[in-house]
Amino acid sequence: MIFDLIWAAGEEGEANGHAAELDKVLTLLFREDSLLKIGFDFIRNDLKKLAASYPKLAAFKSIAPLLDLSEWRERLQGRQNNSLRSLAERCFGRGLDKAEQMSDWERRPLSEAQLHYAALDAAVLPLILAELPTHSPPPLNGAGWVSLVRFGPGEGGG
Repeated sequence: MIFDLIWAAGEEGEANGHAAELDKVLTLLFREDSLLKIGFDFIRNDLKKLAASYPKLAAFKSIAPLLDLSEWRERLQGRQNNSLRSLAERCFGRGLDKAEQMSDWERRPLSEAQLHYAALDAAVLPLILAELPTHSPPPLNGAGWVSLVRFGPGEGGG
């Protein structure tokens, strides 16, 4: 499922009259304890941008439980070449096509290539998670990716 934030919330977070409904749905999803949210560089990058772009949406203030796979990769290998593309290549022997990453995401309608990119970028995360061992050697001291799950502001994830 892809949410079009620009259309639904608008530039000011109020256009189209859908911001309140969108915020309600996203808040329910993002705070549901039984759903592990998985991202890549989500905490340092995407979440900050979303919160800054849509300050009136409470949904982006707290997302839990959350596992940021970039933290896993960084703890094991450092920041060098810490990308979703390289992680997918390591797990599956094939990287992701990131050609659409820098395309114009504000132009509507989104192209088929953009929709495909967005869907693949999200769909690959649980597949990568399934490939990761639940326990790992140092530097995670054998705790594995489970130790990086954030259960709320300031909890988990080091």
